[in-house]
Amino acid sequence: MSRLYGPQNRALQNRFDSRRMADRIEEIAAQTEIDDIAFGCELLAAILEEHF
Repeated sequence: MSRLYGPQNRALQNRFDSRRMADRIEEIAAQTEIDDIAFGCELLAAILEEHF
């Protein structure tokens, strides 16, 4: 199941042979989101450590 693409998007990707590219974009977007969350957690931990 895709988090970025719905059934209509997937149908067009299949029709124009761009599904592998779309999957790679989704993979990169998910990794960026995970990295951003991890950075936010590290930043929060540093702020809490500094103040408490």
